[in-house]
Amino acid sequence: MANDQRTCFVIIPNCDTSPHRDRAYWDRHFDQFLRPIIEEVPLLVPKRSATDEGDTSAVADIVTTDVVIADITDGDPRVYWELAVRQSFKLGTVIIAAHGTTIPFEVSSQPILLYNTDSHLGLADFRKALMKRLTAALDNPSAGDSKIWEQLGSRGTLHDIMNRGSLIRRLDGLLAEVRRNERLLEKVFEQANANQIVPAERKCVSERLRTPAIETLLVERYLDESKNFYVLTDKYFGRVLEINHQLDSWLRQSDSTERWLLKVKKDTLGGIEELKTTVRKLRSKHKSRY
Repeated sequence: MANDQRTCFVIIPNCDTSPHRDRAYWDRHFDQFLRPIIEEVPLLVPKRSATDEGDTSAVADIVTTDVVIADITDGDPRVYWELAVRQSFKLGTVIIAAHGTTIPFEVSSQPILLYNTDSHLGLADFRKALMKRLTAALDNPSAGDSKIWEQLGSRGTLHDIMNRGSLIRRLDGLLAEVRRNERLLEKVFEQANANQIVPAERKCVSERLRTPAIETLLVERYLDESKNFYVLTDKYFGRVLEINHQLDSWLRQSDSTERWLLKVKKDTLGGIEELKTTVRKLRSKHKSRY
């Protein structure tokens, strides 16, 4: 279950921002107010940057975290800078502020959830609304919630644009690997069938299915796609490993290996076709966005 956990990074001040809100206030604001709400969303783990002003590790979290909450109360410059970084590189941001906050024009057109600092314990509507927004951001990571993204003409985030060439090459490499494996599997299934018909002339295939491109995708998650996409790719990777294991046993357990290979033939080739179609569509989508 730990592997299913996702992270909500909270952008809030790490310093005194007004006579009524000092650094200790913001620590309590995270620990006693925001953290309990975030933890009500299943499998969502709250996190904030270190209180050390010299800490720069937050940038990586801001860019890569599943969902971000940015509290723009008191107009702290660091909060606005981190919010701009987030919205330049990734979607999935919820902006909040205390009632009475002066909202700058640059973010006034974005949906902002307001809370009442005088009644933290009675904020049922805010709690419900925040949980709904967080859940929506997690369920639909491609939903537009960034004016910076929109002003780029829906061509993707700055990160997407700067890494377009690398992304297309990776997808090309993945497609090439899948096609090569498909061709090899056709040879494997053909030989397994021939062996079952004429066991006395049994032959084995010495080559193995390749995995570097699919492993890179699963480890790095360089495509910001839905959970269903990664379920599909993980299923394909698991089947490739199973088949390679069976190929290693072909000489020792010829008959059982061949029967297993022929049993999974239809499902395996169907899964490969689905993966190829999906990756081709993603490649076309990313190429046409720029």
